[in-house]
Amino acid sequence: MTETSISTSSTVVATTTEPERIFLVIVDASEELERALYFACRRSRRVGGRVTLLYCMKEPESGHFLQFLGINERLEQETRETAEKLLYDLAEKTYQWSKKHAIVLIDEDLKTALPRLLEQEEISIIIQPMPVKDSVASSWASYLLEEGAAQMHIPVTMIPATMTIDEINKLT
Repeated sequence: MTETSISTSSTVVATTTEPERIFLVIVDASEELERALYFACRRSRRVGGRVTLLYCMKEPESGHFLQFLGINERLEQETRETAEKLLYDLAEKTYQWSKKHAIVLIDEDLKTALPRLLEQEEISIIIQPMPVKDSVASSWASYLLEEGAAQMHIPVTMIPATMTIDEINKLT
């Protein structure tokens, strides 16, 4: 968005107001996540942006037997409580590292939720931990790099779990 004003000396002064840069971190329970979050926070703080934490809760498989015993509702409640606890802990770290953040908790899987979020928010970049073998992060990363890449028109940055805090500080 550009605002233009004309002064009395007929000089045109243009100022550009750029939209806030949003660094999206897809939250999972992987050990690698904290490095990616730290990277996103450092970058957002440097450019005056914000970090958005996205947690997608895949709905548990429902069956007649599970619904009959009320197990399905209990599983959903436990999943939500676990997600809220994880997001609360990560939000505290995000606030320490970058001050500005948002939290999005969605009752859908990533394949459904991410395209909709990208339509609603002007996400600048997705920061994702680079998964190690058999990691929780590997399913998100596979989706982002394979199927999701064709749908999205924003960069995805993978942060290696082996990257040190000092290396991240130098890079950001």
